[in-house]
Amino acid sequence: MQGRRRAGLNLQLGMRTQLAWVIALLSLLPNLVMAALVLLPAVRESGGLAARVTGSLLVWLVAVVAFSAAIGYLLARVLLAPLTRVTRDAEALPRTAPRLARARLAVSEDDPPEVASLRHAINGLLAQVQTEQRRRSAFTATLMHDMKTPLLAQANALRVLREGPEGLPDAERARLLAAAEGETDALLALVQQLVDAHRFEQGEVRVQRRRVALRSLVDDAVARVAHQAREREVRITVHGDAQVDVDPDLAARMVANLLQNAVRYATRSVRVEIRPGMLRVQDDGPGLPAPLEELARPFNDQPALIDGQRYRSGMGGLGLYVARSILQAHGGRLVSEAHGPGGTVLLAYFGDGSRA
Repeated sequence: MQGRRRAGLNLQLGMRTQLAWVIALLSLLPNLVMAALVLLPAVRESGGLAARVTGSLLVWLVAVVAFSAAIGYLLARVLLAPLTRVTRDAEALPRTAPRLARARLAVSEDDPPEVASLRHAINGLLAQVQTEQRRRSAFTATLMHDMKTPLLAQANALRVLREGPEGLPDAERARLLAAAEGETDALLALVQQLVDAHRFEQGEVRVQRRRVALRSLVDDAVARVAHQAREREVRITVHGDAQVDVDPDLAARMVANLLQNAVRYATRSVRVEIRPGMLRVQDDGPGLPAPLEELARPFNDQPALIDGQRYRSGMGGLGLYVARSILQAHGGRLVSEAHGPGGTVLLAYFGDGSRA
């Protein structure tokens, strides 16, 4: 804290000194011009008085510079006083607020407009930090819940297999193993989503394109969500085919994310249409609860209300965020064509390099 205070003091002294020099130079210039145009010619004509008058003129110029610098320094101190108060108030924030992001600088009516704008800008930055902290807190809480649920289910299934009665029927054993495997897959999918979100946030994703059949990516994604679709009695239909220049691994995750979201909220059906350079995913669910730009975030602090059901905050937009980021990395985009009560329609444009 003392280091920051000294740094701020040095900056203020530097600004005062600069302003003092500016005022001194501005006062010196007209005197030099007057001396050059009026006094020096008269001194040369007077002969013996030249040396004496020149000396007096130099003393006068030095006095003008010194006096102007002193006035400028004092004036700078007055002018920079509001900035000094902003510095002092900003340094006091960690002591006056339990959490820095919740603190705000008070805006006084006596502050000049420029200083008031600075205070508002600092408050706006603190508000953004608070929003990000709230989102990440919600994300962390939801992540712990979403990881705990499959871990508990997996542990229970394995415990029954280990400690269950002898002669456990093969069908029951297979069911428990399938349940444990499903929970493991859910955990792996969640971890992959987190890894993808982190990589896109850090700008660490490198796209390695090659030509693939979009239908094959969709069919693989349908197979991955088939169990979830059967449990919810949702029918998935796929139409069309096209060739696309994409990173196969990234594109597969994008398609899987869109299908998982569609199946999660669908009532009875999900329709996938493959067109040149574009994928259209439609479900008959209640529709998105907010605009796509608001939902497709890696961290969300607001729970979603969809068709009367309240979904926890934190993880809701992670899949959409990853899908949109993958498309943007390919030069494409994710667009919401419809998100009303009749269902949601998402269009995934792959950008250049696609053909029928």
